[in-house]
Amino acid sequence: MNYLYQWWDIIVFLLFAVFHIGGWLEIRSSLRSSPLDCLEQRQFAASALNNASVAGVTAVSILIPASVIMIQLGAEKTGFPNRALEEVFRASLWFLLSLAFGLFLLFLIPMRSQKYNVVRDMLTGIPFGPQLAALLIGMIWLVSGIYTAVYA
Repeated sequence: MNYLYQWWDIIVFLLFAVFHIGGWLEIRSSLRSSPLDCLEQRQFAASALNNASVAGVTAVSILIPASVIMIQLGAEKTGFPNRALEEVFRASLWFLLSLAFGLFLLFLIPMRSQKYNVVRDMLTGIPFGPQLAALLIGMIWLVSGIYTAVYA
């Protein structure tokens, strides 16, 4: 059971990534046959994907400092559970991964949207799913760390 507790997040993330990439590869041919290259559709797709990615980056930019504050408070307090610090640290790592995916998308979307519909583009569509998955896993670790700190 300790093994599952230690590695559940990586297993879930990898499973999600495999299914997400597999789904993109499966629909790849149907996306090519119907490119939807009209300017209005490309602009709307770029705006929608960009806004969703910005929302993830904004959430992470709030949660990383909150995690660091909790780690600092725990390091100063003698009765603070080590397990809570480990969980919050793991949450911070997942938040950083989500931030990396989000910044990659924010860099890529304006360039790719000039020629492609970015919602249908694999280069922008594939990182978007893992960005949100990493954010969700980080949130679970953060809540778990707070729970452990309060009730342990």
